[in-house]
Amino acid sequence: MQETTKKFLEQYRFALIGFSHKGKKFGNYIYRKLTARGLHIYPVNPAGGVVGGVTVYKGLEELPVKPQAVVLAVKASSVEAAIRDVIKAGIKHVWIMGSGYTTEVEQLCRDNGIELIHNRCILMYFGGFPHNLHYLAHRMWRKTPKLHPGCGMYDALGEWVDFQSGIDGSRQKFWLGLPEMFDPKKPHLMVMYLHQQGSDWSGVLTSGVYQYCRERGIIAVSTDYRGTDSHLNGPALGDIRQILDILKQKYEIPAWVCAGVSMGAISSVQLTYMLPTGLRPAGVVAVLPVYDIPLFFQRADDNFRKAISRSYGGDPDSHPDEYISRSPHMNTGRIDPKIPFAVFAGSEDEVAPADEHGRPLAEALKENGNSVHYQELDVHHDPEVFADCYREGLEFILKELKILVEEAAPA
Repeated sequence: MQETTKKFLEQYRFALIGFSHKGKKFGNYIYRKLTARGLHIYPVNPAGGVVGGVTVYKGLEELPVKPQAVVLAVKASSVEAAIRDVIKAGIKHVWIMGSGYTTEVEQLCRDNGIELIHNRCILMYFGGFPHNLHYLAHRMWRKTPKLHPGCGMYDALGEWVDFQSGIDGSRQKFWLGLPEMFDPKKPHLMVMYLHQQGSDWSGVLTSGVYQYCRERGIIAVSTDYRGTDSHLNGPALGDIRQILDILKQKYEIPAWVCAGVSMGAISSVQLTYMLPTGLRPAGVVAVLPVYDIPLFFQRADDNFRKAISRSYGGDPDSHPDEYISRSPHMNTGRIDPKIPFAVFAGSEDEVAPADEHGRPLAEALKENGNSVHYQELDVHHDPEVFADCYREGLEFILKELKILVEEAAPA
């Protein structure tokens, strides 16, 4: 691995796949840091165009010259497709930043003569403080410090917390990111991020949730909750309860907010009535949520149906009580009316249509007495395009929680 890294860093012409037009994604951060260090980088995004004076290319085939190496800063589900584009372009050096590494990706690279780096952060070589601290540790131990297979940059700012599951005794972990100027003696709000099906914990980074939390003095937490498609199964729910207990024992957390997308959105809503009263979230940001789970199951593709069946112990016909006990369309009356919700849906979403899920959920919550911010975007079921909504949703939740605190205060 040391030799592979050395070869990669000796190159002088790079492509960065994962540059965002909105300028807030991790790929843009990498671009700024590396170009500031003198690297020649071509940013790539299928939309192309010019962003902040920077020419963005639609694909590797459009670059004016062939790059020698590629940095990938895309969502996990897009990594394999990006690798295939690298193969077509004849490039032999790839560095995956973030999640997306699989044994299939490794084999694909090996079969095509690509030297792959995936378990360390390029910024520890070029990013300056605090990334150089990560590099110092790397040099001291002659190996990369133990990392979750995700973005190494944020390991310098956050930490992995290991615990033994009270459900089955297995070793589990969650990612914890503390805000700037953190004071353990003072109370801090906490936000827990739950990812969509097929993704992992790193969405808390690529969605901008952690960046927002750092700026606002909020503790950020992210967990895989038992896999990429757990749909809040029993062990996952037990882990979340245990994570909350661990954090509340360690820090003063007067309230916490759950933010999730797709699978994570429905799980966030479910936590408002499936957790014990004292552990339930004080607010929810739900992006692309499902409202009627039996209806969703009926119209979903095989991947969704299989994942939900594994979590719920079967299909709606064989386990109707399980679906009824979990589906928000049967349980909004169990949700505390004091919990504010920010709900975002896609008007072109064919997976969880807004008129069947997002909109009815918002209407049911309003009828229940909850304060609701609802917005539809003219997009399909694409969790990545909703990054800005987390900031908007969390701002709404913070405002509502402040109002609730003021109202609850004695005269």
